Amino acid sequence: MTQSGRVALLATSLLVSPELECCRAVGLMTGNQGESMKTQYALALAVATGFGLGAAAVQGLHAQAKPPGFVVTEADITNQDGFLKEFSPAAQKALGDSGSKTVVRGGKTVAIDGAPPKSRIVINSFASLEAAVTAYNSPAYKEARTIGNKYGTFRIYAVEGLAQ
Repeated sequence: MTQSGRVALLATSLLVSPELECCRAVGLMTGNQGESMKTQYALALAVATGFGLGAAAVQGLHAQAKPPGFVVTEADITNQDGFLKEFSPAAQKALGDSGSKTVVRGGKTVAIDGAPPKSRIVINSFASLEAAVTAYNSPAYKEARTIGNKYGTFRIYAVEGLAQ
């Protein structure tokens, strides 16, 4: 029998005979090679199954992740010195204690379309939108805002980010 004939018979035997006896019949296997092949197929099947289950678990965990929350503060400052010395440290402490991470504080702003931005922009990130709202409604931040209101006017809003 030619080599291509043996390969064709082997392919057919894999579909038909789980014991792989026909492979021995055409001389492709001898002795315990059939048992070795079964073990290799079982191992390959276990690896493939594990990979599939792992991928499904990761996908499920991503679906459960809460999206982050961001708070954008636009401040129109009337007294820069008082704002930076009195309000800013108190607000940063209150928000930092709530798990805030500052993404933008001050810096250069450019109007691309529409009304120009206020004189100071601050963007803080939180673990979730709920955490952001809770932080800005905390007694510590409200106390800091009474100081801040002496030095400027604020527009503050929260937005839900994309789940990571």
